[in-house]
Amino acid sequence: MLNIAIVDDDESAIKNLTDLLGRYRDEEEIPLTISSYTSSELFLNFFKNQYDLLFLDIQMPILSGIELAKQIRLIDKEVAIIFETDFSQYAIMGYKYNAMDYFLKPVSYYDLKMRMAFISGHKTKKSPSIIINIIGGSKTVLVSNIIYVEQFGHSQVFHTKTGEFENVKRRSLASLEKELMPYGFSRCNSSFLVNLSLCTELVKDEVIVEGNRLKISRGMRKKFIDDLSNRFAFKKDS
Repeated sequence: MLNIAIVDDDESAIKNLTDLLGRYRDEEEIPLTISSYTSSELFLNFFKNQYDLLFLDIQMPILSGIELAKQIRLIDKEVAIIFETDFSQYAIMGYKYNAMDYFLKPVSYYDLKMRMAFISGHKTKKSPSIIINIIGGSKTVLVSNIIYVEQFGHSQVFHTKTGEFENVKRRSLASLEKELMPYGFSRCNSSFLVNLSLCTELVKDEVIVEGNRLKISRGMRKKFIDDLSNRFAFKKDS
């Protein structure tokens, strides 16, 4: 699933791109969601790391697409950004904020299809990901960016390299552990599921993960230490 947002003050440009994305979704049978915003300010009011791909118009009043990208990168360093512009020279500025590409308007289906194929393939090859249900929508999180998951009742908080996201869908940590175990995750106690690759030190009854000190319970200590040892032995051999 790709969660996409379009930010453009030209409603006809939004409609054109939405139609093209819909065609791509139907022809390629790739699930995606599309949201649109007619101003940068409106987008920022709703932006909470929930998108995988953003199409930003460069020439917008008050807050341009370039200025918007700067704000986005303070919140989300991973989301793919593609600029739309009438003049290619403006798009060069966008690469400063790690933009993936740019379109010259009007966007054609051929250009869109080529870029979407690359983005879909890049997203798949880069790292496995997991979709979590957050307030107001969903968020795709790269497994490699998860530091640890903390259980609260029947929901979890994902502590990641780019922020914290609460999974509001009712789910047990045990079922999540089964999903993430193949990627090197293990529970150090009943409330924490840890990315073993990011563990740096064991201090008595605690494990340090990216600077976070998490308690290791007595009942789970042996399995957790074994999982940690096996993980680092695998990394050393591979």
